[in-house]
Amino acid sequence: MTIIVLLILAGITIATLFGDNGVINKAQRAKEETNRTSIEEQEGINRTEQDMANAVKGDMETGPTEWTQNADGSITDGKGNTLKIGDYVDYDCTTSDATYTSPASKSGHTGDQVFKANAYNYGWRVLGVDKNTKQLQLISED
Repeated sequence: MTIIVLLILAGITIATLFGDNGVINKAQRAKEETNRTSIEEQEGINRTEQDMANAVKGDMETGPTEWTQNADGSITDGKGNTLKIGDYVDYDCTTSDATYTSPASKSGHTGDQVFKANAYNYGWRVLGVDKNTKQLQLISED
């Protein structure tokens, strides 16, 4: 009698662990779902980062993005992208040869200072929109 009861309990335990709706199969399905969701989330993050990079630099296929600064301080580009003054954006300008010269007469420095944009690769902050070019005005966090 004891052996029969033990065999029944062993059968129930094995079915609970390894059956179609068992603990092991549920854990495997949860692992697969987590992996799939992580991949989808990373793809979404990558798309968002690329959209922001294109929004700041302008899409190379369509030309520079024209931004509009609204009365409420928001900045839009007509493509659904919205920024605010003070937002941080990533902007890779390592290939840029743009420079800015700060004259000594305005800075109080002993000589003119020349800043190269390509020296700063991250931590750009939105200042506003240039009224003439409709491009974002950025300043380096550095």
